[in-house]
This record gives sequence, C-alpha cells and structure tokens, in this order.
Amino acid sequence: MYKDFIVSNKVGEKKAKGQVYDFIVKQIPNTKRKTLCRQTQKALRIDDLFEKIGMGKIQYIKHIVRMHISKFSYFQIQTIIDHFTENSNMEFIDDSEDKEQEDDQNNVLEVQVNLLNSAKASASTA
Repeated sequence: MYKDFIVSNKVGEKKAKGQVYDFIVKQIPNTKRKTLCRQTQKALRIDDLFEKIGMGKIQYIKHIVRMHISKFSYFQIQTIIDHFTENSNMEFIDDSEDKEQEDDQNNVLEVQVNLLNSAKASASTA
C-alpha cells in the first residue's frame, strides 16, 4: 500500500510508510502508532520466512503458531530460510493426525528449538 503513496504523492519510502501508518491509525480507534509499527514488523518477519522457504513447506511447520514465529530474531529466520533452501529435497513425515492438537501446542517451543538446532547443525557442517 505504501508504494501507492510513493507514486501518487511523489514522496520517499519513509514518508510514504508514515502516511500509511497515519491513515491506519485514524481508521482504528485506540490504536497507537508504536503498536501498529510493532505488529507490522512481526507480520513482515512471518511473510519473509514463508516467502523464502516456499509455500510447499509451510504445511510442515503449521504447528508453530504465528506469535512464536513473530518473536524469532532476523538471524533465526535467516537460519531457517538457509536450512530449507539448502535442503530443498528434504522429505517430511506428516504424523499430525496421530497426535492430539493439545500436545502439539505444548510442544511448540520444542519444535522451534529443534528446527533452529537442526538448521544450525547443517550450517556448521557445510
């Protein structure tokens, strides 16, 4: 949306993003600009991760909830992207039907740690 502001208002990227944030804050009462910026950054992290590892692999990390992914640092996201890029032929086993959803939610942190450790181990042996 901010790219439309750049073209129509003939302003730079930073100014255009500011105008978009101002527009959104006016539309949503009781929303602070700082909160909106933080939510936008979290969404961009998630989008960046999924865009780079590919839509086909998203289904295998569906148990990691959005909030957990949004808390990853840029380094952690890059580690996961590198892992999936280098191991694009990796086979996955979908055993989610055998597990209860409650157990999956309890193990989200473990999944994150295992994913990051696996990616780091692959990077260090390469």
